[in-house]
Amino acid sequence: MARFMTSELRTLVGGLDHPECVAIGLDGQLFAGGEGGQIYRIAADGSDVAELANTVGESGGLALDVAGNLY
Repeated sequence: MARFMTSELRTLVGGLDHPECVAIGLDGQLFAGGEGGQIYRIAADGSDVAELANTVGESGGLALDVAGNLY
C-alpha cells in the first residue's frame, strides 16, 4: 500500500459542484461527476477544466475503458 503524508496533498482545481466518482485516463486526465449532473474533464495538471455534459441528475459513477471511452 502506498503511503503519503497529508502535507503532500494539494488542491488541483476549485469551483466544481461537489465532484465525485473520479476516473483517471491513461493520459492522466481526470473525469468527475458533479452533484447537479455535470461531467467534468480536468487536465492532469489542473490547468484546464471543461464541463463535457450534463445528465440533469447525479452521476452514479464514471469509468473509462482502455480506448478512453467514458461511461
